[in-house]
Amino acid sequence: MQEVWLPVVGWEGSYEVSDLGRVKGLDRFVAHSRWGRQRVRGRILKLTLNGDGYRVVALYKNKLGPVRPVHQLVAEAFIGPCPEGL
Repeated sequence: MQEVWLPVVGWEGSYEVSDLGRVKGLDRFVAHSRWGRQRVRGRILKLTLNGDGYRVVALYKNKLGPVRPVHQLVAEAFIGPCPEGL
């Protein structure tokens, strides 16, 4: 069985999530105060547990980023948006 990767909704071009619950950053260029632009190599991100026991990951754009539960990222990418009221 092969792992399937899809873009993280809202973070297309920066992050992907797999059907196994792993999150990876993609190769990209980011703004750097000294050099203008710096290349960042893609890698599998470290997941941590929040206070409720859910695996979470921090996603960043321009030094700002929310901490998102991984199960929500997987559901949004593979199933679609969460129904209203849930």
